[in-house]
Amino acid sequence: MSRNDRLSSAELSTRKATPLHADPEDRKREVLSVWFVGWCLVPFQVSRQFGVASAVTPARVEAIRDLAHDEQVAAEATTRLLHRPGVAFKAMTDDRARQSVIHAQVEQGRQAREEFERASELAPIIRHFERTAEFLDLVGACHAFVATTNRGVPGLRGRTLSDDEQVVLAENIARVRSALG
Repeated sequence: MSRNDRLSSAELSTRKATPLHADPEDRKREVLSVWFVGWCLVPFQVSRQFGVASAVTPARVEAIRDLAHDEQVAAEATTRLLHRPGVAFKAMTDDRARQSVIHAQVEQGRQAREEFERASELAPIIRHFERTAEFLDLVGACHAFVATTNRGVPGLRGRTLSDDEQVVLAENIARVRSALG
């Protein structure tokens, strides 16, 4: 089936597949019908019970949760469902789901960095560059502080500072010294 021949999700959710017979010889046995629901096949009894084309209900959500009991199955199902733009959009409107995704991305990034630092022969070189960049950031902050101070101090010359102003200035000078110390 080509990309253009694919059915929409609405068509998939109501399209009945060819019935499967448990025993082709015995037509009196109950026929197991299968319905397409998104990317998975659901037995007809389940689709009837939860109303495939109906609104979201807690029972339907629990049925999906039960089907995805195993972590690997749940991860694969979630990945495939998030490939659907509407599903991804709706999922990201849930604050808890969005925070879980962000947390997972940060954790994967941290693990990848740890693995790189542990296994790569380029890691010491990159650490050296990072330290150099941090040093240059500090030098730049010092230059900015000196430049800003040089602009502000001349305006204060000849002016007597109040006790409150002197306390605030002394506290901030102490903070600068402690940051550098």
